[in-house]
Amino acid sequence: MIAGGRPKQNQPFVEAGITTYMHVPSTGLLKIFLQNGDKCFILEGRESGGHVGPRTSFVLWEGMIDEILNHISNSSSDPSEYNILFAGGIHDALSASMVAVMIAPLAQLGVRVGVQMGTAYLFTEELVQTSGITDTYQKEAIKCDGTVVLEVGPGHANRCICTNFARSFMKKSKNLEKQITPRRDTVCP
Repeated sequence: MIAGGRPKQNQPFVEAGITTYMHVPSTGLLKIFLQNGDKCFILEGRESGGHVGPRTSFVLWEGMIDEILNHISNSSSDPSEYNILFAGGIHDALSASMVAVMIAPLAQLGVRVGVQMGTAYLFTEELVQTSGITDTYQKEAIKCDGTVVLEVGPGHANRCICTNFARSFMKKSKNLEKQITPRRDTVCP
């Protein structure tokens, strides 16, 4: 998976036969990737863990599904070549059912669709056993009863547990915001 990627950034992997998913948080970016010939995407909404998109999942997915359907209907692409994963807030039977209803038009065309339940993976023994995360990381995630979203720049936000680091980051961020000079309108002669 490539998050924050650019068109053709996945090309060396694809040429080597490695299925590479592009994280796509907006329909405008999806359109660019589709025009580039990319076919594997993770559509990640605001409810995701880790990197979060700027839009809520269902709002994002509605536009993305329309964009993919439009692209497929206006191209000679084989729908079965597309792999689309939906991520963000899918955590139980109800949310999975809601996604299933939304993606039905894609599935009927033969697009391969699925869901990514990344946060749930944090709580598995296998993730620690394979060194995906440390035991300490998992223990902190288990103790956590809430999260915060830290915005590190426009369009770049990450969901994390409220640790001392997160509190320090938020404090520093607020201090920097106070120091910013308000934007002034300028006039061009």
